[in-house]
Amino acid sequence: MVGIYKITNPKGKIYIGQSIDIERRFKEYKRISKRSAGRKIIRSLEKYGVENHIFEIIEECLRESLHEREYFWKQHYTSVENGLNCDYFGAYFISLDELIEYVVLVGMDPNYEITRNGKPTGEYLNELIGY
Repeated sequence: MVGIYKITNPKGKIYIGQSIDIERRFKEYKRISKRSAGRKIIRSLEKYGVENHIFEIIEECLRESLHEREYFWKQHYTSVENGLNCDYFGAYFISLDELIEYVVLVGMDPNYEITRNGKPTGEYLNELIGY
């Protein structure tokens, strides 16, 4: 199943993710990898135990819509600011141009302070896309 999923930890903090095979992705989380230990969701799974997290599919969508729909749900649940997501964009973008194109596509407010590995900020995006 292609779509967007939500993981909720025992403290109510939420992680939003996307996958082209959600069932497989859930199985992967159950085999926690120390390689990913820096990610908030992995730390939560290790701290509270996988079995104490709620795994849900929140939306089925077309593969082409995954980034847009994941962004929507991260905003809806404020999972970057108050949850277990580290950023809005993950590792989906190869270049800054691709990131800018996406910000315009989803209609993101370019004045909103975003980070992707510490850069770029909304102010920087403003300059780049001419807002």
